[in-house]
Amino acid sequence: MKKVIDIVRIREDSKEKVEKNNCETKLHCESVEHLGENWKIVSEKLESIVGRTAYRNWLSKIQTLEQKDDTLILEAPSHYVKEFVMRHYFINILDAIREVCPSVIHVEMTVSTGKNGAVNDDKFSTFGKHSNAVSGAKSHSSCTFQNFVVGEANKVAYFMLKHLCDTSSEGIGTPNVMYLYGQHGNGKTHLLQSILSSNYTSKHGSSYYTAERFSQSYIDSIRGKSIYSFKKNILDNDLLLFDDVQFLCGREKTEKELSCIIATMIENGKRIVITGNEHPKLLPLSKRLESILLGGMVVELKQPTQMLKMRILEQKRKILSHKSEIALAISDEILELVAQKTSNIREMESLLQKIVMSCEILGIEPDIDIVDSISCSDGTSETSEKCDSSKVPLILPTQSQIQNVVSIVLSYYSITEQQLASRIKTSSIIYARQMLAFILRNSFMLSFHQIGNYMGNRTHSTVISLYNTFKKTLQSGNSQAVSTYNHLMSKLQ
Repeated sequence: MKKVIDIVRIREDSKEKVEKNNCETKLHCESVEHLGENWKIVSEKLESIVGRTAYRNWLSKIQTLEQKDDTLILEAPSHYVKEFVMRHYFINILDAIREVCPSVIHVEMTVSTGKNGAVNDDKFSTFGKHSNAVSGAKSHSSCTFQNFVVGEANKVAYFMLKHLCDTSSEGIGTPNVMYLYGQHGNGKTHLLQSILSSNYTSKHGSSYYTAERFSQSYIDSIRGKSIYSFKKNILDNDLLLFDDVQFLCGREKTEKELSCIIATMIENGKRIVITGNEHPKLLPLSKRLESILLGGMVVELKQPTQMLKMRILEQKRKILSHKSEIALAISDEILELVAQKTSNIREMESLLQKIVMSCEILGIEPDIDIVDSISCSDGTSETSEKCDSSKVPLILPTQSQIQNVVSIVLSYYSITEQQLASRIKTSSIIYARQMLAFILRNSFMLSFHQIGNYMGNRTHSTVISLYNTFKKTLQSGNSQAVSTYNHLMSKLQ
């Protein structure tokens, strides 16, 4: 009789467990569906705040993963997207989510797993939460000391931080405070990320902050009455990495808190690496923070030379070639033009990537024309010609119109098409080439490669030289050049 009762109880318990599991599954499905609806509303708000282009390029790539109590976990498709969104839009995301879902206090972001189940980034990036420390975890960022190209412009900063992360020396001989400064896109953030990718973080705790993330985390800790935990999470680590300190200027309380944290770390023999866009004396910082920075090692990352730019582009081409065959077709001539048209490393790498992506989408081989087109459209061109959209004709010029220009110029200088295309360098022929290059570029916005085809397949660099020479002549007020140009233009109208 007892055995029968026990069997009945076991069956009843099993039935209750099944019903409980079914109920939990139903609740989970409902919560996931509700989460998706809320994220749709958040997405619409974000698009209206940051604009359609920024949303489509970056925030549309972010997906909701799950919600755990008061924490919402988001997922980015790659480490690069995660870092960019975290750097530029995390406050917008946090505000929009809290407006739609008041129960959400913290937002975390991770990187989606690949096909093999491996996570591209093994640490969370946290918004509205003060746990930004990286403790005993290696960064899977693409920015490492190994792929940092060293040159005269950055070698002091590179070797100083490399020595800090040397596991054999364990930072012996390095100052407590190191300050790197230079214009944006010269490699400061790359060096900070390289420290996170080194063995240093596996032996010593490290905290990484941008000025915006530090400010937001500090404000959140005050609101949540957790300022002690916020400071403790930083002070428990042996290294503080702080990016873009110039954005703290004018935030007196936040700046004062950072100064106190750094002073405490120095007293305890810990190290701090800070970056900014100017020398400490040129930034409107508090006297205390300025004194702390000047008391450490101050190193400038200068503008990269043409040689350094080429080495960086060659490395970038090699990396891109693993993902795209188009990158293999990019010539050294194209790389030289990319280096000439950009002022810093970030712009340079971005332009190269756009060239590869555009060629893949259009199904064309990379050439000089597409470099000119992309650099004009995104405003990165530094050549003397201005990419003025007002000069671009609404209707593309026909072959007969272009031939008419060529005929008028040749007739004025009394030369033939054969002489124009030849290697002869008499003054009249050189003037004709300069005039033709300037009119075809200025009035019809033909590429330098296309103009070169009308002059015996001359290279783009030769055409650029012809164009720039005549432009400088006009700008100097040369009466004969101005008169000739106006006369020819009147014939074309």
